[in-house]
Amino acid sequence: MERKILVGRRVRKLRKLRQLSQETLADKAAMSAKYLSRIETGNENPSIDLLFRLADSLEVEPYEMLCFEDGEPVRRLRARAAKLIDDVPDKDIARVVGLLEAVLH
Repeated sequence: MERKILVGRRVRKLRKLRQLSQETLADKAAMSAKYLSRIETGNENPSIDLLFRLADSLEVEPYEMLCFEDGEPVRRLRARAAKLIDDVPDKDIARVVGLLEAVLH
């Protein structure tokens, strides 16, 4: 697959994971929403400087812009899991621990 299509899909995925609209991300990255749309559809090839601005705006490390695997990086998933566990009410924590143990065994 062409690299600019992979980059565009990655930008779109990260944007959606953070629940940002194209307009919001474009504003944060100091670019037009139309240009962002063209990047996401693989019709434009963003510069390195723009990829760094997008990474900053998406609050990811620049290398994560080029991670084309299907999931989020493990480090970020662990942080999300820890946050979710911290938010579990005390009365439900035993059930959550049981679920995690079931997955591990």
